[in-house]
Amino acid sequence: MGRKDILLHSWGVVMEEEGWHPPLVQALEGVTETQADWRPEGGASNTIRETVHHLTFYKERLLQRLKGLEPAPYNGNTNTFQNSDPSMDWEQAIAKLVAVHREINGYLTDFQDADLDKPLPETPVGGQLLSLALHDAYHTGQIILLRKLQGSWPGSREFE
Repeated sequence: MGRKDILLHSWGVVMEEEGWHPPLVQALEGVTETQADWRPEGGASNTIRETVHHLTFYKERLLQRLKGLEPAPYNGNTNTFQNSDPSMDWEQAIAKLVAVHREINGYLTDFQDADLDKPLPETPVGGQLLSLALHDAYHTGQIILLRKLQGSWPGSREFE
């Protein structure tokens, strides 16, 4: 298995394919607007919606670079959790996250292993893709924990 194949596998598992952990689309499946905006008592956590915006923000930055465009200015990590489009509802936010992920996947599918070493702008694109996959897995765990605290995640689940 080459580096590209490993990245394609990781990229698929974190978003849509069942693996050793639930993919992000399953973690978001059935989440209502109310659940997306729920914050545990004490407020020491981002909401599910804020986390979706955060994940989309970083994926969009990479996608812009892959397209040869300059991404929007970076104003600090805290700002990445905010909705950049107030007219976007919850379902649209999920759809945007998945669409951006899939569009990046299209670029990855077309890459050769050597393309993964190209700096974009400084860090090799392969490293950025791996970091984003790990980032997705980390935040998927947070989303599932929030759902468990809400009582909106099954007590046990089976997969094949």
